[in-house]
Amino acid sequence: MCALRIQARWLIRLGSEFSLDW
Repeated sequence: MCALRIQARWLIRLGSEFSLDW
């Protein structure tokens, strides 16, 4: 579903930001 893809993209973006913060 498109919703799942959008959520996956958000999770990846949040994960990347958190990784940089960490």
